[in-house]
Amino acid sequence: MNNEEVFCIIFQDLMDKQGTEAGEVMECLIRYKNNAQMNKKCAAGIEHHQLVSLFQVLGSKLHK
Repeated sequence: MNNEEVFCIIFQDLMDKQGTEAGEVMECLIRYKNNAQMNKKCAAGIEHHQLVSLFQVLGSKLHK
């Protein structure tokens, strides 16, 4: 099992038990992505998600 799968399992469990929203989990991951203990591959995945989200917002504003 790779790190991404472990994070998914941990955060899915957290979301199920505490009723945490996916957006809250993403905010937490973004907040800690530069932490020294964060896996570099995971941090890159978080940054990728941020960039994709940004481009979606910018793209939707261009098409108005």
